[in-house]
Amino acid sequence: MPLNRLATSLRRLILPIALFLSAGIFLLDLVAYLGRAVWALYFIPLILTLWAIERRASIILAATVSGLIVLGMFSSYHSAPVPSTFANRAAGMGIAWLIALLILQRKDAEVALHKSQESYRLLFERNPHPMWVYDRATFAFLAVNEAAIRHYGYSREDFLGMTIKDIRPSADVPALLEYHATTLNRPAPEGDFPGPGYAGVWRHQKKDGALMQVEISVSPLVFSERDALLVLANDITERTRVEEEAKRMERLSALGQLLGGIAHQLKNPLFIITGYLQLLKAKLAQQEYQTLAEDLQHIEHAAQRMTHITTQFMSLAKPSPPRQEPCSVPALLQQTLAFLSNEFMKSQICVVTAIAPDLPTIWADPQQLVDAFLNLMLNAEQAMVAAHGHGTLAVTARLQERNLEIRIQDDGPGIPPEYRSQLFEPFFSTKPAGQGTGLGLWTVRTVVMALQGTIHCETEVGQGTTFVIRLPVKEEGQPSAPHA
Repeated sequence: MPLNRLATSLRRLILPIALFLSAGIFLLDLVAYLGRAVWALYFIPLILTLWAIERRASIILAATVSGLIVLGMFSSYHSAPVPSTFANRAAGMGIAWLIALLILQRKDAEVALHKSQESYRLLFERNPHPMWVYDRATFAFLAVNEAAIRHYGYSREDFLGMTIKDIRPSADVPALLEYHATTLNRPAPEGDFPGPGYAGVWRHQKKDGALMQVEISVSPLVFSERDALLVLANDITERTRVEEEAKRMERLSALGQLLGGIAHQLKNPLFIITGYLQLLKAKLAQQEYQTLAEDLQHIEHAAQRMTHITTQFMSLAKPSPPRQEPCSVPALLQQTLAFLSNEFMKSQICVVTAIAPDLPTIWADPQQLVDAFLNLMLNAEQAMVAAHGHGTLAVTARLQERNLEIRIQDDGPGIPPEYRSQLFEPFFSTKPAGQGTGLGLWTVRTVVMALQGTIHCETEVGQGTTFVIRLPVKEEGQPSAPHA
């Protein structure tokens, strides 16, 4: 610091000294005409100020020297021919201003360099992420910023006495050395820097021993004439923890969705079994044995559906394409209505059908289609019962060009406009809490789309709701490709 103050004081004396020398040369020129020698003499103060003088002072000195040269010319023109005198003095003035221009250019370059260095220094020091420079050969820290000091807990003096190996767990040091040898120190293509910009995620250790996950980016540079690397470290410990927590919650959500789907799918056949068991109890009490076999068969079919559903959900861990076989949609619709006949009777639901008997078969998983029809019919029943305690369910099936069109219509309350865009989203339900999982229509849509079909809803508030399914009819013996 004292040397810097001394240098600053000397620089301030340069201009007075240069002006004093210029005045002395002028007086000498007045006494004895110097001719061309004036160039060399005026060079002394000009050269003296070339590296040390400021911008404004260089202009002052150049103007002063020029004025003295001109005055010297007019005071001594009698001693030499005027043209020669003018040429000599003009050349001296030109040299004075040329040197002043050189001074100005140098000072501009120094100012620009200083601003650039200051900008980079501020970027380094004020960067919110830890940064440091270390020697590529010795791994010694050469510079660190304030963020590194705060984040790692070491002082600047501590850092400058350490190597980058000291902020790694001892178990990770061999991997660091190998990475340096194989990646950062590999030969670079001509005209390129060695080593990548992104150096991956590493474990770092703070002064208190705490470990953290850090993303590292490196850039080669020359620092104080040493081959070095500039490092930017981004602590992602908290981000990694949040991401892991999000993944865990996603797994729990998927598990919840799976369990909700299982519960929803099992509810329908359980509903059928419960209904027929109640019917059997009533018939046994009244000693009506004629239709017991048929009722038991319905219970058996529902139990088989439950077995099929659990097998399907267990296979999610190892997915396989759905079983496809020729299916008669009229037969599946009649089977579904038979399953629900007892339930509809208790709910005072009148069923009207218009199912064409000669419809072509389609390739599908029959159990999935029955599940889809069950979902739609039970939703219709619940909506009508909730609205007015009874209702009419209309089920139609017909051939429309090369598509089978199935319509399931109720005369319930209809669906409000604000809910219609969300009908087929998972977990969306208009039912009271605890009475619906929001997976029914989503499951139906999934089954229909797997058959390359479409489903949409036609509804008016107070006029009821119709779900329309269209399934493509393939050539004989050609299964429907699963929808990607």
